[in-house]
Amino acid sequence: MGSAPPEMRVWTWFSFVSLWWSQNYGAGAWSTGASLINAGLTVNQALGVSFLGCILTSLVGVAAARVGAVYHIGFPTWCRSTYGMYGSKIMVAFRGCVAIIWYAVQTYYGAQLLSVAFGAIFGKSWINLANHLPASSHTSTKIMICYFIMWLVQCPFAFIHPSAAKHIFTVKSLFLPISALAFIGGLVHLAGGSLDFTLVNPAKPAKGAAFSWAFLTGLNAIFGTISPMLINQPDIGRYAVRPSVALWPQFASMVTGKFIVFVLGIVSSAACKQVYGVTAWNVWDICNYILQSNFTANWRIGLALFGIIQCFGTVATNLFANSIPFGCDMAGVFPKWINIIRGQVICMLFSWAVCPWAILTSGAKFIVFLGSYTVFMAALMGILLADYYVIRRGNIHVPSLYAANGDKPNPDSIYMPRPKGYELKAFAAWVIGIAPLVPGLGYSYTKDTSAGAVAAKHMYSSGFIIAFFLGGVSYLVMCLFQKPEIVPVEYRGDFKPTWEALGKTDGYFPGEPEIFYGRSHMHGGDVEYAQNDVSDRNRYDSADIEEKDLPEEKQMGTQVLTRSVE
Repeated sequence: MGSAPPEMRVWTWFSFVSLWWSQNYGAGAWSTGASLINAGLTVNQALGVSFLGCILTSLVGVAAARVGAVYHIGFPTWCRSTYGMYGSKIMVAFRGCVAIIWYAVQTYYGAQLLSVAFGAIFGKSWINLANHLPASSHTSTKIMICYFIMWLVQCPFAFIHPSAAKHIFTVKSLFLPISALAFIGGLVHLAGGSLDFTLVNPAKPAKGAAFSWAFLTGLNAIFGTISPMLINQPDIGRYAVRPSVALWPQFASMVTGKFIVFVLGIVSSAACKQVYGVTAWNVWDICNYILQSNFTANWRIGLALFGIIQCFGTVATNLFANSIPFGCDMAGVFPKWINIIRGQVICMLFSWAVCPWAILTSGAKFIVFLGSYTVFMAALMGILLADYYVIRRGNIHVPSLYAANGDKPNPDSIYMPRPKGYELKAFAAWVIGIAPLVPGLGYSYTKDTSAGAVAAKHMYSSGFIIAFFLGGVSYLVMCLFQKPEIVPVEYRGDFKPTWEALGKTDGYFPGEPEIFYGRSHMHGGDVEYAQNDVSDRNRYDSADIEEKDLPEEKQMGTQVLTRSVE
Protein backbone atom coordinates (compact mmCIF):
# COMPACT_ATOMS: atom_id res chain seq x y z
CA MET A 1 0.00 0.00 0.00
CA GLY A 2 1.28 3.41 -0.89
CA SER A 3 1.34 6.47 1.29
CA ALA A 4 -2.06 8.08 1.77
CA PRO A 5 -2.24 10.92 -0.79
CA PRO A 6 -3.15 14.46 0.34
CA GLU A 7 -6.73 14.16 -0.86
CA MET A 8 -7.25 11.21 1.52
CA ARG A 9 -5.80 12.97 4.58
CA VAL A 10 -9.15 14.13 5.88
CA TRP A 11 -9.17 13.02 9.52
CA THR A 12 -9.27 16.07 11.82
CA TRP A 13 -8.77 16.25 15.59
CA PHE A 14 -12.52 15.81 15.98
CA SER A 15 -12.39 12.58 13.94
CA PHE A 16 -9.85 11.04 16.31
CA VAL A 17 -11.66 12.28 19.41
CA SER A 18 -14.92 10.84 18.07
CA LEU A 19 -13.24 7.52 17.33
CA TRP A 20 -12.01 6.92 20.86
CA TRP A 21 -14.82 8.67 22.70
CA SER A 22 -17.26 6.24 21.10
CA GLN A 23 -14.97 3.19 21.02
CA ASN A 24 -14.80 2.97 24.79
CA TYR A 25 -18.56 2.68 25.27
CA GLY A 26 -18.92 -0.59 23.37
CA ALA A 27 -20.09 -3.88 24.87
CA GLY A 28 -16.61 -5.36 25.18
CA ALA A 29 -15.33 -2.59 27.45
CA TRP A 30 -17.96 -3.02 30.16
CA SER A 31 -16.51 -6.24 31.55
CA THR A 32 -12.96 -4.98 32.08
CA GLY A 33 -13.68 -4.24 35.74
CA ALA A 34 -14.25 -7.96 36.27
CA SER A 35 -10.64 -8.65 35.36
CA LEU A 36 -9.44 -6.15 37.95
CA ILE A 37 -11.69 -7.07 40.88
CA ASN A 38 -11.47 -10.80 40.18
CA ALA A 39 -7.71 -10.41 40.42
CA GLY A 40 -8.13 -9.39 44.07
CA LEU A 41 -8.33 -5.59 43.85
CA THR A 42 -10.94 -3.56 45.70
CA VAL A 43 -13.11 -1.07 43.84
CA ASN A 44 -10.88 1.87 44.84
CA GLN A 45 -7.73 -0.01 43.89
CA ALA A 46 -9.28 -1.07 40.59
CA LEU A 47 -10.11 2.53 39.74
CA GLY A 48 -6.54 3.60 40.52
CA VAL A 49 -5.08 0.86 38.34
CA SER A 50 -7.60 1.71 35.62
CA PHE A 51 -6.54 5.35 35.50
CA LEU A 52 -2.84 4.47 35.33
CA GLY A 53 -3.55 1.84 32.69
CA CYS A 54 -5.53 4.32 30.60
CA ILE A 55 -2.61 6.74 30.60
CA LEU A 56 -0.04 4.08 29.65
CA THR A 57 -2.15 2.53 26.88
CA SER A 58 -2.91 5.96 25.47
CA LEU A 59 0.78 6.86 25.35
CA VAL A 60 1.55 3.68 23.41
CA GLY A 61 -1.40 4.34 21.11
CA VAL A 62 -0.42 7.87 20.12
CA ALA A 63 3.22 6.80 19.76
CA ALA A 64 2.13 4.30 17.11
CA ALA A 65 -0.32 6.74 15.52
CA ARG A 66 2.42 9.32 15.01
CA VAL A 67 4.27 7.05 12.59
CA GLY A 68 1.23 6.83 10.36
CA ALA A 69 0.42 10.53 10.74
CA VAL A 70 3.94 11.68 9.80
CA TYR A 71 4.66 9.30 6.92
CA HIS A 72 1.06 8.44 5.92
CA ILE A 73 1.73 4.69 5.98
CA GLY A 74 -0.18 1.89 7.68
CA PHE A 75 1.01 -0.90 9.96
CA PRO A 76 1.92 -3.41 7.19
CA THR A 77 4.17 -0.86 5.50
CA TRP A 78 5.68 0.42 8.76
CA CYS A 79 6.47 -3.18 9.68
CA ARG A 80 8.74 -3.46 6.63
CA SER A 81 11.12 -0.86 8.06
CA THR A 82 11.83 -3.01 11.14
CA TYR A 83 11.24 -6.64 10.15
CA GLY A 84 12.29 -6.45 6.51
CA MET A 85 10.33 -6.55 3.27
CA TYR A 86 9.58 -10.27 3.56
CA GLY A 87 9.89 -10.68 7.32
CA SER A 88 7.10 -8.18 7.85
CA LYS A 89 4.67 -10.47 6.06
CA ILE A 90 4.87 -12.99 8.92
CA MET A 91 3.86 -10.41 11.54
CA VAL A 92 1.23 -8.90 9.28
CA ALA A 93 -0.33 -12.30 8.51
CA PHE A 94 -0.41 -13.14 12.22
CA ARG A 95 -2.33 -9.98 13.03
CA GLY A 96 -4.68 -10.65 10.14
CA CYS A 97 -5.59 -14.16 11.31
CA VAL A 98 -6.43 -12.98 14.82
CA ALA A 99 -8.51 -10.12 13.36
CA ILE A 100 -10.84 -12.68 11.77
CA ILE A 101 -11.38 -14.36 15.14
CA TRP A 102 -12.14 -11.09 16.90
CA TYR A 103 -14.41 -10.01 14.05
CA ALA A 104 -16.53 -13.09 14.72
CA VAL A 105 -16.42 -12.57 18.50
CA GLN A 106 -17.54 -8.94 18.17
CA THR A 107 -20.35 -10.03 15.87
CA TYR A 108 -21.43 -12.49 18.56
CA TYR A 109 -21.45 -9.66 21.13
CA GLY A 110 -23.68 -7.73 18.76
CA ALA A 111 -25.97 -10.76 18.38
CA GLN A 112 -26.44 -10.93 22.15
CA LEU A 113 -27.39 -7.26 22.28
CA LEU A 114 -29.70 -7.60 19.29
CA SER A 115 -31.44 -10.44 21.12
CA VAL A 116 -31.97 -8.07 24.06
CA ALA A 117 -33.50 -5.49 21.71
CA PHE A 118 -35.78 -8.10 20.14
CA GLY A 119 -36.85 -9.28 23.58
CA ALA A 120 -37.79 -5.72 24.49
CA ILE A 121 -39.64 -5.15 21.20
CA PHE A 122 -41.40 -8.48 20.65
CA GLY A 123 -41.78 -9.43 24.29
CA LYS A 124 -42.49 -12.97 25.45
CA SER A 125 -42.87 -14.26 21.89
CA TRP A 126 -39.14 -13.67 21.38
CA ILE A 127 -37.99 -14.42 24.92
CA ASN A 128 -39.75 -17.80 24.87
CA LEU A 129 -38.88 -18.63 21.25
CA ALA A 130 -38.38 -22.39 20.92
CA ASN A 131 -34.82 -23.60 20.49
CA HIS A 132 -34.33 -26.13 17.68
CA LEU A 133 -30.57 -26.56 18.08
CA PRO A 134 -28.95 -29.32 20.17
CA ALA A 135 -27.05 -28.52 23.36
CA SER A 136 -23.83 -29.58 21.67
CA SER A 137 -24.08 -26.56 19.36
CA HIS A 138 -23.43 -24.23 22.34
CA THR A 139 -25.91 -21.71 21.01
CA SER A 140 -29.63 -21.27 20.41
CA THR A 141 -32.01 -20.53 17.58
CA LYS A 142 -32.48 -16.96 18.84
CA ILE A 143 -28.78 -16.20 18.94
CA MET A 144 -28.12 -17.73 15.51
CA ILE A 145 -30.89 -15.63 13.98
CA CYS A 146 -29.40 -12.52 15.57
CA TYR A 147 -25.86 -13.51 14.55
CA PHE A 148 -26.91 -13.84 10.91
CA ILE A 149 -28.69 -10.48 11.02
CA MET A 150 -25.63 -8.81 12.58
CA TRP A 151 -23.36 -10.36 9.96
CA LEU A 152 -25.71 -9.25 7.19
CA VAL A 153 -25.92 -5.69 8.54
CA GLN A 154 -22.12 -5.44 8.48
CA CYS A 155 -21.83 -6.44 4.81
CA PRO A 156 -22.16 -2.90 3.36
CA PHE A 157 -19.57 -1.60 5.83
CA ALA A 158 -16.96 -3.93 4.32
CA PHE A 159 -16.95 -1.68 1.24
CA ILE A 160 -16.14 1.50 3.17
CA HIS A 161 -12.64 2.86 2.70
CA PRO A 162 -10.83 3.82 5.94
CA SER A 163 -10.51 7.45 4.88
CA ALA A 164 -14.32 7.70 4.74
CA ALA A 165 -15.00 5.80 7.97
CA LYS A 166 -14.67 8.88 10.19
CA HIS A 167 -18.35 9.75 9.75
CA ILE A 168 -19.38 6.43 11.31
CA PHE A 169 -17.36 7.16 14.43
CA THR A 170 -18.77 10.68 14.63
CA VAL A 171 -22.31 9.27 14.77
CA LYS A 172 -21.22 6.58 17.21
CA SER A 173 -19.59 9.15 19.52
CA LEU A 174 -22.93 10.94 19.87
CA PHE A 175 -25.31 8.05 20.52
CA LEU A 176 -23.24 5.49 22.47
CA PRO A 177 -22.27 7.70 25.44
CA ILE A 178 -25.83 9.03 25.76
CA SER A 179 -27.31 5.53 25.71
CA ALA A 180 -24.72 4.25 28.20
CA LEU A 181 -25.33 7.06 30.68
CA ALA A 182 -29.10 6.64 30.35
CA PHE A 183 -28.76 2.91 31.00
CA ILE A 184 -26.63 3.51 34.10
CA GLY A 185 -29.10 6.12 35.33
CA GLY A 186 -31.93 3.61 35.07
CA LEU A 187 -29.93 0.96 36.93
CA VAL A 188 -29.07 3.32 39.78
CA HIS A 189 -32.74 4.30 39.99
CA LEU A 190 -33.68 0.61 40.30
CA ALA A 191 -31.15 0.29 43.12
CA GLY A 192 -32.84 3.09 45.05
CA GLY A 193 -30.55 5.95 44.06
CA SER A 194 -27.48 4.86 46.04
CA LEU A 195 -25.05 1.96 45.71
CA ASP A 196 -23.03 -0.16 48.11
CA PHE A 197 -19.79 -0.84 46.25
CA THR A 198 -18.52 -3.16 48.96
CA LEU A 199 -20.91 -5.75 47.51
CA VAL A 200 -18.56 -6.29 44.57
CA ASN A 201 -15.31 -6.10 46.53
CA PRO A 202 -13.44 -9.43 46.75
CA ALA A 203 -13.97 -11.44 49.94
CA LYS A 204 -10.21 -11.39 50.56
CA PRO A 205 -8.53 -8.34 49.00
CA ALA A 206 -4.98 -8.95 47.81
CA LYS A 207 -2.15 -7.83 50.09
CA GLY A 208 1.63 -7.81 49.93
CA ALA A 209 3.10 -9.77 47.03
CA ALA A 210 -0.39 -10.85 46.00
CA PHE A 211 -1.35 -7.19 45.62
CA SER A 212 1.72 -6.53 43.45
CA TRP A 213 0.78 -9.37 41.13
CA ALA A 214 -2.86 -8.26 41.11
CA PHE A 215 -1.71 -4.73 40.25
CA LEU A 216 0.34 -5.97 37.28
CA THR A 217 -2.45 -8.32 36.22
CA GLY A 218 -4.85 -5.38 36.23
CA LEU A 219 -2.56 -3.29 34.04
CA ASN A 220 -2.14 -6.22 31.69
CA ALA A 221 -5.92 -6.66 31.48
CA ILE A 222 -6.30 -3.02 30.45
CA PHE A 223 -3.64 -3.39 27.78
CA GLY A 224 -5.34 -6.59 26.66
CA THR A 225 -8.66 -4.87 26.03
CA ILE A 226 -7.04 -2.33 23.73
CA SER A 227 -3.98 -4.09 22.27
CA PRO A 228 -5.61 -4.78 18.87
CA MET A 229 -6.47 -1.08 18.55
CA LEU A 230 -2.95 -0.02 19.57
CA ILE A 231 -1.34 -1.97 16.76
CA ASN A 232 -3.97 -0.59 14.36
CA GLN A 233 -3.18 3.06 15.05
CA PRO A 234 -1.02 3.74 11.96
CA ASP A 235 -3.80 2.37 9.73
CA ILE A 236 -6.01 5.27 10.84
CA GLY A 237 -3.32 7.83 11.70
CA ARG A 238 -2.11 7.86 8.08
CA TYR A 239 -5.27 9.78 7.14
CA ALA A 240 -4.63 12.67 9.57
CA VAL A 241 -4.70 16.14 8.04
CA ARG A 242 -1.51 16.83 10.00
CA PRO A 243 0.41 14.82 12.64
CA SER A 244 -0.65 16.92 15.63
CA VAL A 245 -4.36 16.01 15.31
CA ALA A 246 -3.55 12.33 15.93
CA LEU A 247 -1.62 13.03 19.14
CA TRP A 248 -2.90 15.07 22.10
CA PRO A 249 -6.57 15.22 21.09
CA GLN A 250 -6.56 11.48 20.63
CA PHE A 251 -4.63 10.93 23.87
CA ALA A 252 -7.15 12.93 25.90
CA SER A 253 -10.08 11.11 24.33
CA MET A 254 -8.53 7.69 24.92
CA VAL A 255 -7.81 8.36 28.60
CA THR A 256 -11.10 9.97 29.58
CA GLY A 257 -13.42 7.73 27.57
CA LYS A 258 -11.81 4.48 28.68
CA PHE A 259 -11.69 5.46 32.36
CA ILE A 260 -15.33 6.56 32.36
CA VAL A 261 -16.50 3.24 30.94
CA PHE A 262 -14.48 1.37 33.59
CA VAL A 263 -16.40 3.32 36.20
CA LEU A 264 -19.71 2.61 34.46
CA GLY A 265 -18.93 -1.11 34.34
CA ILE A 266 -18.28 -1.24 38.08
CA VAL A 267 -21.38 0.86 38.81
CA SER A 268 -23.59 -1.41 36.70
CA SER A 269 -22.24 -4.53 38.41
CA ALA A 270 -22.78 -3.04 41.88
CA ALA A 271 -26.33 -2.06 40.96
CA CYS A 272 -27.06 -5.53 39.59
CA LYS A 273 -25.71 -7.14 42.76
CA GLN A 274 -27.76 -4.80 44.93
CA VAL A 275 -31.04 -5.28 43.01
CA TYR A 276 -30.89 -8.92 41.88
CA GLY A 277 -28.35 -10.45 44.24
CA VAL A 278 -26.05 -11.60 41.44
CA THR A 279 -22.82 -10.20 40.04
CA ALA A 280 -23.01 -9.74 36.28
CA TRP A 281 -20.32 -8.08 34.19
CA ASN A 282 -21.56 -8.61 30.62
CA VAL A 283 -23.96 -5.82 29.75
CA TRP A 284 -26.38 -8.15 27.94
CA ASP A 285 -26.67 -10.34 31.05
CA ILE A 286 -27.68 -7.29 33.07
CA CYS A 287 -30.21 -6.35 30.40
CA ASN A 288 -31.73 -9.83 30.51
CA TYR A 289 -32.10 -9.63 34.30
CA ILE A 290 -33.98 -6.37 33.87
CA LEU A 291 -36.30 -7.83 31.23
CA GLN A 292 -37.08 -10.78 33.48
CA SER A 293 -37.91 -8.65 36.53
CA ASN A 294 -38.97 -5.23 35.18
CA PHE A 295 -40.98 -5.93 32.05
CA THR A 296 -42.48 -2.45 31.90
CA ALA A 297 -43.14 -0.20 28.92
CA ASN A 298 -40.43 2.28 29.95
CA TRP A 299 -37.75 -0.36 30.35
CA ARG A 300 -38.76 -2.14 27.14
CA ILE A 301 -38.43 1.08 25.13
CA GLY A 302 -35.16 1.95 26.85
CA LEU A 303 -33.58 -1.49 26.39
CA ALA A 304 -34.72 -1.68 22.77
CA LEU A 305 -32.97 1.61 21.99
CA PHE A 306 -29.94 0.70 24.10
CA GLY A 307 -29.57 -2.68 22.38
CA ILE A 308 -29.88 -1.25 18.87
CA ILE A 309 -27.40 1.56 19.57
CA GLN A 310 -24.94 -0.92 21.10
CA CYS A 311 -25.31 -3.10 18.00
CA PHE A 312 -24.35 -0.14 15.83
CA GLY A 313 -21.40 0.49 18.13
CA THR A 314 -20.30 -3.11 17.71
CA VAL A 315 -20.41 -2.74 13.93
CA ALA A 316 -18.21 0.37 14.14
CA THR A 317 -15.80 -1.42 16.51
CA ASN A 318 -15.50 -4.32 14.08
CA LEU A 319 -14.77 -1.89 11.27
CA PHE A 320 -12.00 -0.08 13.16
CA ALA A 321 -10.45 -2.93 15.14
CA ASN A 322 -10.81 -5.91 12.82
CA SER A 323 -12.01 -5.58 9.23
CA ILE A 324 -9.95 -2.52 8.24
CA PRO A 325 -6.75 -3.92 9.85
CA PHE A 326 -7.35 -7.28 8.15
CA GLY A 327 -7.84 -5.51 4.84
CA CYS A 328 -4.60 -3.59 5.34
CA ASP A 329 -2.78 -6.78 6.32
CA MET A 330 -3.91 -8.78 3.32
CA ALA A 331 -3.06 -5.87 1.02
CA GLY A 332 0.44 -5.99 2.50
CA VAL A 333 0.84 -9.78 2.24
CA PHE A 334 -0.80 -10.21 -1.19
CA PRO A 335 -0.44 -6.74 -2.75
CA LYS A 336 -0.88 -7.91 -6.32
CA TRP A 337 -4.33 -9.40 -5.76
CA ILE A 338 -5.90 -7.87 -2.63
CA ASN A 339 -6.62 -4.27 -1.66
CA ILE A 340 -8.14 -3.02 1.60
CA ILE A 341 -11.78 -3.36 0.56
CA ARG A 342 -11.28 -6.84 -0.86
CA GLY A 343 -9.54 -7.81 2.36
CA GLN A 344 -12.48 -6.60 4.43
CA VAL A 345 -14.86 -8.75 2.38
CA ILE A 346 -12.61 -11.78 2.93
CA CYS A 347 -12.57 -11.13 6.68
CA MET A 348 -16.35 -10.96 6.73
CA LEU A 349 -16.72 -14.25 4.83
CA PHE A 350 -14.09 -16.20 6.77
CA SER A 351 -15.52 -15.12 10.13
CA TRP A 352 -18.23 -17.80 9.86
CA ALA A 353 -15.57 -20.50 10.22
CA VAL A 354 -14.68 -19.25 13.72
CA CYS A 355 -18.00 -20.29 15.35
CA PRO A 356 -17.64 -17.81 18.25
CA TRP A 357 -20.63 -19.26 20.10
CA ALA A 358 -18.60 -22.43 20.67
CA ILE A 359 -15.49 -20.49 21.69
CA LEU A 360 -17.23 -18.28 24.22
CA THR A 361 -19.35 -20.99 25.85
CA SER A 362 -17.14 -24.07 25.92
CA GLY A 363 -13.71 -23.01 24.75
CA ALA A 364 -12.22 -21.57 27.94
CA LYS A 365 -8.79 -22.95 27.12
CA PHE A 366 -8.98 -21.52 23.63
CA ILE A 367 -9.77 -18.14 25.13
CA VAL A 368 -6.55 -18.47 27.16
CA PHE A 369 -4.63 -19.04 23.95
CA LEU A 370 -6.45 -16.18 22.24
CA GLY A 371 -5.34 -13.96 25.11
CA SER A 372 -1.74 -14.77 24.22
CA TYR A 373 -2.24 -12.47 21.22
CA THR A 374 -1.68 -9.64 23.67
CA VAL A 375 1.75 -11.01 24.57
CA PHE A 376 2.84 -11.59 20.98
CA MET A 377 1.65 -8.15 19.88
CA ALA A 378 3.29 -6.46 22.88
CA ALA A 379 6.74 -7.70 21.90
CA LEU A 380 6.08 -6.74 18.29
CA MET A 381 4.96 -3.24 19.30
CA GLY A 382 7.89 -2.71 21.68
CA ILE A 383 10.38 -3.53 18.93
CA LEU A 384 8.67 -1.30 16.36
CA LEU A 385 8.59 1.69 18.71
CA ALA A 386 12.19 1.14 19.85
CA ASP A 387 13.32 1.03 16.24
CA TYR A 388 11.41 4.15 15.21
CA TYR A 389 11.95 6.39 18.25
CA VAL A 390 15.47 5.36 19.32
CA ILE A 391 17.37 3.69 16.48
CA ARG A 392 16.02 5.63 13.49
CA ARG A 393 15.14 8.77 15.45
CA GLY A 394 11.87 8.98 13.58
CA ASN A 395 13.34 8.67 10.09
CA ILE A 396 11.78 6.37 7.48
CA HIS A 397 12.76 6.52 3.82
CA VAL A 398 9.40 5.90 2.17
CA PRO A 399 10.58 5.06 -1.40
CA SER A 400 12.73 2.25 0.00
CA LEU A 401 9.60 0.67 1.48
CA TYR A 402 8.39 0.12 -2.09
CA ALA A 403 11.67 -0.26 -3.98
CA ALA A 404 11.05 -2.92 -6.62
CA ASN A 405 12.53 -4.52 -9.68
CA GLY A 406 9.44 -5.49 -11.61
CA ASP A 407 7.26 -7.63 -9.38
CA LYS A 408 9.92 -8.29 -6.73
CA PRO A 409 11.43 -6.08 -3.99
CA ASN A 410 14.76 -4.52 -4.87
CA PRO A 411 17.51 -6.60 -3.20
CA ASP A 412 19.49 -3.40 -2.62
CA SER A 413 16.73 -1.68 -0.62
CA ILE A 414 17.73 -0.71 2.93
CA TYR A 415 14.64 -2.61 4.11
CA MET A 416 15.73 -5.77 2.31
CA PRO A 417 18.23 -7.13 4.86
CA ARG A 418 19.99 -10.44 4.43
CA PRO A 419 19.01 -13.20 4.43
CA LYS A 420 16.30 -12.62 1.84
CA GLY A 421 14.50 -9.68 3.40
CA TYR A 422 14.21 -10.97 6.99
CA GLU A 423 15.60 -8.74 9.76
CA LEU A 424 16.95 -11.38 12.15
CA LYS A 425 17.64 -8.91 14.97
CA ALA A 426 13.97 -8.00 15.16
CA PHE A 427 12.85 -11.63 15.12
CA ALA A 428 15.41 -12.58 17.77
CA ALA A 429 14.23 -9.74 20.01
CA TRP A 430 10.62 -10.84 19.47
CA VAL A 431 11.45 -14.38 20.59
CA ILE A 432 13.32 -13.04 23.63
CA GLY A 433 10.31 -10.90 24.52
CA ILE A 434 7.81 -13.76 24.53
CA ALA A 435 10.02 -16.71 25.60
CA PRO A 436 9.78 -16.15 29.40
CA LEU A 437 5.98 -16.08 29.12
CA VAL A 438 5.48 -19.30 27.15
CA PRO A 439 5.65 -21.56 30.26
CA GLY A 440 2.91 -19.48 31.87
CA LEU A 441 0.79 -19.90 28.75
CA GLY A 442 1.23 -23.66 29.02
CA TYR A 443 0.44 -23.77 32.74
CA SER A 444 -2.71 -21.73 32.11
CA TYR A 445 -4.20 -24.88 30.59
CA THR A 446 -3.55 -26.86 33.76
CA LYS A 447 -4.51 -26.81 37.43
CA ASP A 448 -0.90 -27.12 38.58
CA THR A 449 -0.40 -25.26 41.88
CA SER A 450 3.31 -25.86 42.34
CA ALA A 451 5.52 -22.86 43.10
CA GLY A 452 7.02 -22.86 39.61
CA ALA A 453 3.63 -23.07 37.93
CA VAL A 454 2.21 -20.25 40.04
CA ALA A 455 5.20 -18.01 39.29
CA ALA A 456 4.93 -18.75 35.56
CA LYS A 457 1.20 -17.96 35.60
CA HIS A 458 1.89 -14.68 37.39
CA MET A 459 4.41 -13.69 34.72
CA TYR A 460 2.00 -14.64 31.96
CA SER A 461 -0.81 -12.62 33.53
CA SER A 462 1.53 -9.59 33.37
CA GLY A 463 2.58 -10.49 29.86
CA PHE A 464 2.02 -7.28 27.92
CA ILE A 465 4.29 -5.18 30.11
CA ILE A 466 7.03 -7.82 30.27
CA ALA A 467 6.98 -8.64 26.55
CA PHE A 468 6.80 -4.97 25.51
CA PHE A 469 9.87 -3.87 27.45
CA LEU A 470 11.87 -7.08 27.07
CA GLY A 471 11.38 -7.16 23.31
CA GLY A 472 12.17 -3.47 22.88
CA VAL A 473 15.26 -3.47 25.11
CA SER A 474 16.62 -6.66 23.50
CA TYR A 475 16.34 -5.06 20.08
CA LEU A 476 18.14 -1.92 21.24
CA VAL A 477 20.99 -3.97 22.69
CA MET A 478 21.43 -5.94 19.45
CA CYS A 479 21.44 -2.71 17.45
CA LEU A 480 24.48 -1.58 19.45
CA PHE A 481 26.44 -4.25 17.58
CA GLN A 482 24.77 -3.92 14.18
CA LYS A 483 22.81 -0.76 13.57
CA PRO A 484 20.41 -0.85 10.61
CA GLU A 485 20.86 1.56 7.73
CA ILE A 486 18.69 4.67 7.96
CA VAL A 487 18.87 5.93 4.36
CA PRO A 488 20.14 4.57 1.00
CA VAL A 489 23.88 4.70 0.39
CA GLU A 490 23.69 7.61 -2.07
CA TYR A 491 22.30 9.92 0.65
CA ARG A 492 24.44 8.91 3.63
CA GLY A 493 27.18 11.47 3.14
CA ASP A 494 25.07 14.59 3.57
CA PHE A 495 22.19 13.26 5.67
CA LYS A 496 22.14 14.02 9.38
CA PRO A 497 19.63 11.82 11.25
CA THR A 498 18.08 14.51 13.40
CA TRP A 499 14.64 13.86 14.89
CA GLU A 500 12.15 13.11 12.06
CA ALA A 501 14.30 14.92 9.51
CA LEU A 502 12.68 12.90 6.72
CA GLY A 503 9.25 13.50 8.22
CA LYS A 504 9.40 17.12 7.09
CA THR A 505 9.25 15.90 3.47
CA ASP A 506 6.94 12.89 3.96
CA GLY A 507 9.92 10.53 3.84
CA TYR A 508 11.47 11.71 0.54
CA PHE A 509 14.71 13.35 -0.50
CA PRO A 510 14.53 16.25 -2.99
CA GLY A 511 13.95 15.04 -6.53
CA GLU A 512 12.76 11.56 -5.60
CA PRO A 513 9.62 10.28 -7.37
CA GLU A 514 6.62 10.37 -5.09
CA ILE A 515 4.62 7.20 -4.60
CA PHE A 516 1.00 8.06 -5.00
CA TYR A 517 -2.22 6.34 -5.94
CA GLY A 518 -3.23 5.23 -9.37
CA ARG A 519 -5.54 2.37 -10.28
CA SER A 520 -4.51 0.07 -13.07
CA HIS A 521 -5.49 -3.53 -13.68
CA MET A 522 -2.06 -4.93 -14.36
CA HIS A 523 -1.25 -8.62 -13.91
CA GLY A 524 -4.67 -9.11 -12.32
CA GLY A 525 -4.17 -6.57 -9.54
CA ASP A 526 -4.22 -2.87 -8.74
CA VAL A 527 -1.02 -0.95 -9.19
CA GLU A 528 0.69 1.92 -7.49
CA TYR A 529 2.93 4.00 -9.65
CA ALA A 530 5.44 6.67 -8.72
CA GLN A 531 5.77 9.79 -10.83
CA ASN A 532 8.35 12.55 -10.60
CA ASP A 533 5.90 15.27 -11.63
CA VAL A 534 3.30 15.29 -8.86
CA SER A 535 1.15 17.76 -10.78
CA ASP A 536 0.34 14.96 -13.24
CA ARG A 537 -1.23 12.80 -10.51
CA ASN A 538 -4.82 13.46 -11.52
CA ARG A 539 -4.11 12.81 -15.18
CA TYR A 540 -3.33 9.16 -14.47
CA ASP A 541 -5.45 8.65 -11.35
CA SER A 542 -8.07 6.42 -12.94
CA ALA A 543 -6.36 5.31 -16.12
CA ASP A 544 -5.41 1.73 -16.96
CA ILE A 545 -1.71 2.34 -17.52
CA GLU A 546 1.61 0.70 -17.97
CA GLU A 547 4.88 2.57 -18.07
CA LYS A 548 5.01 2.35 -21.86
CA ASP A 549 1.61 4.09 -21.95
CA LEU A 550 2.93 7.21 -20.21
CA PRO A 551 4.11 10.19 -22.30
CA GLU A 552 7.71 9.68 -23.32
CA GLU A 553 8.94 12.58 -21.23
CA LYS A 554 7.32 11.00 -18.16
CA GLN A 555 8.87 7.55 -18.55
CA MET A 556 12.29 8.54 -17.24
CA GLY A 557 12.41 8.25 -13.48
CA THR A 558 9.00 6.59 -13.27
CA GLN A 559 8.56 3.44 -11.23
CA VAL A 560 5.59 1.18 -11.84
CA LEU A 561 5.09 -0.81 -8.67
CA THR A 562 2.81 -3.79 -8.28
CA ARG A 563 1.50 -2.73 -4.89
CA SER A 564 -2.14 -2.71 -3.91
CA VAL A 565 -4.01 0.56 -3.60
CA GLU A 566 -7.28 1.15 -1.87
